[in-house]
Amino acid sequence: MHEMISIVFKRPFIVIVLVFIISRLVNFSLFFAFDEINGIEYECLSERVISYSSKIDSKYYIQLANSGYSPSQADMEKGATVYAFYPAYPALMRIVSQIFGIQEDLSGIFLSNTFLLLSLFLLRKYCENRGLSKNAVFMAVTLLAFCPENFIFSAIYTESMFLMLSLLALVSFETKRYWLSCFFVGFLSAVRTNGVFIAIFFVFEMLGGVVDVYRRNESVKKYLMDNSSKLLPIVFAPLGIFIFWWICFINVGDAFAQSSTVFAGWDRRLVPPFSSLLDYFQGGFHRKFWTLGSLFYFCVSFLLIRHKWYKDFAYCFANFLLFYSANIPDSLLRYCLVLFPVYAILAALGDKKSIFFILVLGAFLVINAIICIGWLSEHPIAA
Repeated sequence: MHEMISIVFKRPFIVIVLVFIISRLVNFSLFFAFDEINGIEYECLSERVISYSSKIDSKYYIQLANSGYSPSQADMEKGATVYAFYPAYPALMRIVSQIFGIQEDLSGIFLSNTFLLLSLFLLRKYCENRGLSKNAVFMAVTLLAFCPENFIFSAIYTESMFLMLSLLALVSFETKRYWLSCFFVGFLSAVRTNGVFIAIFFVFEMLGGVVDVYRRNESVKKYLMDNSSKLLPIVFAPLGIFIFWWICFINVGDAFAQSSTVFAGWDRRLVPPFSSLLDYFQGGFHRKFWTLGSLFYFCVSFLLIRHKWYKDFAYCFANFLLFYSANIPDSLLRYCLVLFPVYAILAALGDKKSIFFILVLGAFLVINAIICIGWLSEHPIAA
């Protein structure tokens, strides 16, 4: 198997595109089969694609792309407003829609799939920067493309955009394109709150340099001055959040409208990290499923320490601290999908044990098929 993968990976561009296409076709086939079994018909292909990609929270992004934030906007559900959702993704949906003259929902689908494809290429670069073999790089890309609930990367959701910007910010920084990294970092926190956590990589980089300089009895001040450009992405990290606060304040007079509507509409509030973890298992099956799925990602992340990928582990752990600071486990598995270091470390293990990679990929495929059914029926398991 190793030899076969090595031969195939002589053309990495083609391989990654094929992985992308096959993973999307698998999801489409599952969706199509479900509709055929249930006798659901559509007038045209575009209507079918839109239906597959615009479930549950997608309606909020579509409304934002259509009409933006408005103080007079009616709640879609009791207490639930568009202010729960950050502006970057729907703004791009609107721009693409106007440029190409297509519906906002179609522009969202186009963006999500484009971002996913770019993320697969960027994950390859990220893995190569960490010394993974060509076999392991291929495995990481495959695991990301076929991970449980991977269809969300093609839906009108922010996962694929968040993933792409995270990798762009990190890869730009690691290739010493610091100003470019600043742009992606600032943009990232306008997609989701935890976008600021990408700065953890940069903080570790600077701290590591300071420690090395101190051990050599050299001037720490001079080191910081010489490497001041590395500090810029850290400064830019919360820019997107500040912009969203400003938008909220201008529209409704409440800079923290996002937190308010999340509490009122979704009953989500912050609690001490991990304090509600056991309570998560008290809900229905879907909440147990979310919790167990997220715990899989959480446990795997500790393998990053074994490989001395300390920055990567710190990034994942910061995200888990936020995820497990919610009073309810809603969407926990979906939140974990963007933690790209997990796929890299799983691939690093699979590089030495192909059977391990095959078992993980097989489990991913089965779980994804189950969630696909939940997605089409808008069951909470796919929320």
